[in-house]
Amino acid sequence: MKKIVFYIKGIYNGGTEVALLNLITILDKTKYDIYIVNDDFNNSSEIVVEKMRKYANIIELQNIEADILVYCTAPKSDVGNIISNIKYKKSFFWFHYFSENQLNFLSQVNKEKLVDGVIVVCETIKKRILNSDIYEGAEDNITVIYNILLDEEIYKKSNEEVQLDLSDNLNLVTVARLCKAKGFYRMKYLIDCFIEKNIDFKWHILGCASNKNDDEEINNMINCYPGRVIMHGYQENPYKYISKCDYLVLLSDEENMPYTVVEAKALGVPCILTNFDSAYEQVEDMRNGIILDRDNLETYKEKIQCILENKLKLKKQVEKYKYSNTESMNKWYELFN
Repeated sequence: MKKIVFYIKGIYNGGTEVALLNLITILDKTKYDIYIVNDDFNNSSEIVVEKMRKYANIIELQNIEADILVYCTAPKSDVGNIISNIKYKKSFFWFHYFSENQLNFLSQVNKEKLVDGVIVVCETIKKRILNSDIYEGAEDNITVIYNILLDEEIYKKSNEEVQLDLSDNLNLVTVARLCKAKGFYRMKYLIDCFIEKNIDFKWHILGCASNKNDDEEINNMINCYPGRVIMHGYQENPYKYISKCDYLVLLSDEENMPYTVVEAKALGVPCILTNFDSAYEQVEDMRNGIILDRDNLETYKEKIQCILENKLKLKKQVEKYKYSNTESMNKWYELFN
């Protein structure tokens, strides 16, 4: 049995943790002995840690031998400290998001020949890495593996009851951390257009702020539209909300391969996205979703009627979407073997 060790700087409550949890959930336990090195137990989410314990041995950074080491994030500890503790035969860096911190780490381990390959969650990240001149390895050493989706669990949870007023012509939902990077300030662009066109709507927001300033700023903006925008806070089961709305909306400055978009599509719900690069990997504008130019107000005005009039047509197109983990899992097994 091969021992796979995933290193993560901390088990928090973000997309990286969801991706890791979903992967270890369906990895073949008859072939792989799975360990997760958590380098920040003090600040980790107990809920997420306990979920992961069902499928993996979770340990602090310590002496351990592995057939394969997968870095899920840039390290909290010094790289040398990790290497001195984890003895491995082969290693990969799993690139979940594009940031200077991640790039610097990739550059370091690549120059020191500490990784055998790079795994990215979308083509957009692969292109950015190749264009950055940070990675000196061959293009073939970067493998695109889309995230694993636990679709049966999502379908089941989406059927749970939830009390929502769906009497308006348009019902929107956003699932995201409340912060500037998620573009909540852009809500005003759309809301003002809806009001100008006398469109009845409700916008359901699922998420919590990561700091007090963001919380106050976003809530002050949202409070300008009483009865129009409903705050639900963090929800363990967002799918029962998503499945009942006309659109999932994500107005971010930048995204890599957001889970919430894939989940909405799997539930047959079209998405309204800003034009971050990976949006075009997930949505075909006016075919199975709508893409807005991030800060071009005219784009919002131009597409308001499309949003209202095409929701049924777009929904029919999205309902044809079928998500499969087969290709992604085959790629993981090929790397591990």
